[in-house]
Amino acid sequence: MTDLVTKNSRERVQISSYSFIFAFFTCPLIQSLTIGFVEWMGGGAAGWRIVVIIYAVTELIVNIISLLSVKELQKKRSMMRRYPLIEAGKLLFTNKHYIMICATYILQQIYTAMLNIGIYYYGAYPF
Repeated sequence: MTDLVTKNSRERVQISSYSFIFAFFTCPLIQSLTIGFVEWMGGGAAGWRIVVIIYAVTELIVNIISLLSVKELQKKRSMMRRYPLIEAGKLLFTNKHYIMICATYILQQIYTAMLNIGIYYYGAYPF
């Protein structure tokens, strides 16, 4: 979506960098605060339910604000080239930068899942 917001490549990199930085620091923050927040909300299933609702509403509000604050640039239809699905797939999977980003993202998701599984077992089997 960043290419629809600005034509300046530096600004596109900045937008992507800010997004990654906020996501990178928000995940550990939420992971470290969630257990205490659940206990503060009363613990048990009711505490988890309240925390999840608060997180969901907060994310919804932040996403709505960010979506409504973005203005897309108008592109001329003549400049846009359409690719058949097979050709687009070949272009995508022969792009080494795309492959590196996908591999990094998948590894990051596996790492985050391994961290978050501790929260599940902590809630299921308290000491």
